[in-house]
Amino acid sequence: PNSRTTIILEGSITVAPNNFTNYYIFRLIDKNSITIKGGGFLIGDVETHTGTTGEWGHGIFIQGCYNININNLQLMNFWGDGIEVDKSSSNLYTSELYLSNLTIYNNRRQGISLLSVKNVFIDNCVIYGIGSINGTNPKGAIDIEPEGDDIAENVFISNCIEYSNGLGITAHNTIKNIIVDNCTCLSSQGIWHTGDITFKNCSFGRYFNLEGDIIKFISCDMPITNIISSNLVEIDNCRFRSKASFDTVSDKISLLCFNYSDAGINKTCKVKVRNSSFDNTKEGTSSIPLVRKALQKNMGDKDIVFENCSFRNTLSYLYGSIQYGNYYNCLFEVPSLALQLYADKAIKITGSTIVKNDNAADRAILTIESITKNFTENSIVLFLTGNTFQYSGVSIIDIPATNTNDKKVSFLNNLFSTRYISEESTLYINLKNKFDTFYYSNSRLDYQRYIGNTSNRGTPSINNAGITYFDTDLNKLILWNGTAWVNLDGTPLA
Repeated sequence: PNSRTTIILEGSITVAPNNFTNYYIFRLIDKNSITIKGGGFLIGDVETHTGTTGEWGHGIFIQGCYNININNLQLMNFWGDGIEVDKSSSNLYTSELYLSNLTIYNNRRQGISLLSVKNVFIDNCVIYGIGSINGTNPKGAIDIEPEGDDIAENVFISNCIEYSNGLGITAHNTIKNIIVDNCTCLSSQGIWHTGDITFKNCSFGRYFNLEGDIIKFISCDMPITNIISSNLVEIDNCRFRSKASFDTVSDKISLLCFNYSDAGINKTCKVKVRNSSFDNTKEGTSSIPLVRKALQKNMGDKDIVFENCSFRNTLSYLYGSIQYGNYYNCLFEVPSLALQLYADKAIKITGSTIVKNDNAADRAILTIESITKNFTENSIVLFLTGNTFQYSGVSIIDIPATNTNDKKVSFLNNLFSTRYISEESTLYINLKNKFDTFYYSNSRLDYQRYIGNTSNRGTPSINNAGITYFDTDLNKLILWNGTAWVNLDGTPLA
């Protein structure tokens, strides 16, 4: 069509069976002010195509155009994409593009492909079944994929729904100011880019692989999220939760996983999670970790911070619930808060509340599962400062035997209390290593007792005078008087 043209399509246009590697029903090159609308159908030949090569049979192909409006159409069954948008030999990009009220489905390669674009507005579109018939990668609902010197800038995607696609909304290479708002994305998501992209008020259904530059999530319902390598990830007011679609073993990574590839190990990465919740409460499935680091190797300079977040698990014992990060003013409500220290970074939990939400006597309120040798000698691997622990029944803080005896736990200014005032509960601190690897100061316990064998009780500092220790070799409770272990009546041990 020529510039300044409006096409009203009320019927349908169908591509005849062919073996072409590329074709287009509408091709716009270096045009401006064109509208195509009307409620009609554009239908490709993916089920009747007689060739086997190529992936460029498109419904609409737009190159180097300005002010294009595609509205109220259905595009289906194309050998390539429903809509592809690119530059031309005369113009570096297509700009002022408006795609709205479109239904796009069952195309072989993509729903919408944006290669070289600026100022694109995609609103109220439904995209599904991409790649379901003779599919070829990437099979994305909306794929922002600039190449070389292409420009992908100022793309706004709103009020869209995508499902049953090979991939959902994806981005590759160099992008700038991509905003996805109020969208429902039920396919797997992938971001591999340099630049910035923001998701707001979105709901995701499966999993998200993040390998990019600056990625932000605001007020989103999150899936399992896999951070592979990113310079900055900001998550605010979001919800991470287990869902029925996570039942396959391959999906059970964790709700939030720092799964750095070898290429991303030594990259600087900042992940800031604020005002968000992590819920692993789905019935009928085994637990998955809440926050996990998948690789047991040096992660480089990674700054992982959680502020004002809640972590909740009501399923069976949660193995390795927390494996990485710094936690400030958070709430943990779990059968047992299991900590695993793998890489060269300590876990820090400060000003938080840890609630043991069951009465099982065989579960510790806090368990340190393992400590690797990657930490430097004499390093403190776990900092617990200014926290409140609420427990019920017989609860144990379980400090394991570390791989070497020079790893330390700092336990300062914490408060322990029973969940119910009328309840008589007992708290044990079970030391499986020398006592002097456990720094304990200004922490108040309603009921306190340590348990372990003779060799592990060690020599506490004078500040710990008055603590009791159940020596399993002596089979009795003994007292630290500030300078020596003695019987409860103050007499020397036999």
